Amino acid sequence: MSPILSIEQLAITLRGDLRVVDDVSLEVPEGEIVGIAGESGSGKSMTASALLGLLPDRSVTAGQAWWRGGREPVDLLTLDQRSWNRVRGREIAMVFQDATASLHPMLTVGTQITEHMRVHLKMSRRAARARAIELLDRVRIPDPEGALRSYPHQFSGGMRQRVAIAAALACEPRLLVADEPTTALDVTVQAGILRLLEELRIESGLSVLFITHDLAVLAALTTHAYVFREGRVIESGPTEALLFHPEHDYTKTLVAARPQADDWDDPEPVAGATA
Repeated sequence: MSPILSIEQLAITLRGDLRVVDDVSLEVPEGEIVGIAGESGSGKSMTASALLGLLPDRSVTAGQAWWRGGREPVDLLTLDQRSWNRVRGREIAMVFQDATASLHPMLTVGTQITEHMRVHLKMSRRAARARAIELLDRVRIPDPEGALRSYPHQFSGGMRQRVAIAAALACEPRLLVADEPTTALDVTVQAGILRLLEELRIESGLSVLFITHDLAVLAALTTHAYVFREGRVIESGPTEALLFHPEHDYTKTLVAARPQADDWDDPEPVAGATA
């Protein structure tokens, strides 16, 4: 079976000569959670932004990003704005690191979730509202009907991230790009969101590209992983093999540098992950 997403020799250049991603190739199999790990500035988020057409102005891309989740395969890097409007949110959705920044502070949660469904799915206001309640319940927001009338600042950080996930799932995308969605959350909330993503993968066949700098999260959630450094993929493979038997010196350093390294041999994986 062909992967739902194939990135081939992706390169991204900013401001004419600043190469931030160089010759990146990776695949996301359908219905699996694939991880990207690496330090800040390694090109993880830029790669994700290229998949959603969200790169800064004057960016230049090379290579291909083949998307096979629509009616026919398409190279995402060649889309014009009209085509992006059909893909973004409908076929591919993204959850950002900071839900406070990604959710509009002046709009209710209900408005921010239902607007996607009304535009992409042509749903009535009543039908969109009913689905929004269902989504909020699915991501375990207490009193989902009341939450529709609330504003983002009225929720905790973990609850805001769950709202952001609900909004991203509103149009039933085939791929969810999660860019460090648990970084600022405490470990209990983080574990809940990881379990939620795994449940969504099992229940609806959702594919996930999960970006993180936390190797423990990578081990708990993903089946296959790519390690980025200075805009390149320096090592990739099944997550368990990559973390327990790294080959590249940089990957070895990342593994050795994680907190509580002595406990690495006894991870607590999310159901379905290999590590």
